Amino acid sequence: MLILTGHSAAVLDVAFNPDATLLASASADSTVRGWSLPGGAELFRHTTAQSKAVSVAFAPDGAGLAAAYVVPGGVVHWYRPAGTPRPILTVPDSSPSGGVAFSPDARLLYLANDSEVLAFDATREVSMRRRVAPDAVASIKVGPGGEVYALRQFSTEVWVFSADLSSGRALTRGPVPPTVGVLQCGLSLSPDGSRIAFAQEEFVAVLDRGRDKTPRTWRGHSAAIRDTAFADAHTLLSASADGEVRTWDVVTGAELSGYDFAIGEVYCLAVAPDGLTAAAGGEHGIAVWDLAH
Repeated sequence: MLILTGHSAAVLDVAFNPDATLLASASADSTVRGWSLPGGAELFRHTTAQSKAVSVAFAPDGAGLAAAYVVPGGVVHWYRPAGTPRPILTVPDSSPSGGVAFSPDARLLYLANDSEVLAFDATREVSMRRRVAPDAVASIKVGPGGEVYALRQFSTEVWVFSADLSSGRALTRGPVPPTVGVLQCGLSLSPDGSRIAFAQEEFVAVLDRGRDKTPRTWRGHSAAIRDTAFADAHTLLSASADGEVRTWDVVTGAELSGYDFAIGEVYCLAVAPDGLTAAAGGEHGIAVWDLAH
């Protein structure tokens, strides 16, 4: 296990590059940082004044990194492996509340922005389309087929949109226990796209694509869950304000393992593309560990 320290405020998002040799982190201290793996040396740091970094995503082809900042009007910066970060997208009067995500071919970059999902052509660097979501978007993810999933923040719905955002529909219906109207967050997809998971306060919710309309749920933590991430189609990780990361069998809901990395409240999770390594960002640092142990 590796503990990375250096951020002076909470780490709000983490992401692995395609070959898991680099971890990026976004923090409320206004910085995005890059860490070498497995050693943990800090490779780069970028600071944006009077803002906080809330989301990071590597392009699937490894060409660069996108980072979303909350400033007076959301802004997304683009990082090349060698070069100076620069703004590529500014969205006035709103904030990138639900993060950023790339299409599988790295051509499109999506931004969840208050009640909108935006598509941005990352190759030509032009905005393409906006899709107005039903209400505030808590998080977005992109499936293996290029479809875009959006989790509504204060309702019970997960929506799926076409890659160009020209059409969309709700995947879930009806209330998700225990109550309607509580905060939803931490949307994640299994690597094969067969399952969807998210958090509702201290509950984990899992939906099997093509079969379920109402997610099955179980109480996962003693405090609100901040994020979820699939290790594979059958194994889910959850991170909570109770300071713990737990691993679940998504078929049975059984807890497989639990971790307390002593990094305070845990806000974010990421699993490397090969499914072998995980990272969690919290109040006081980042934990990186081997899922096989």
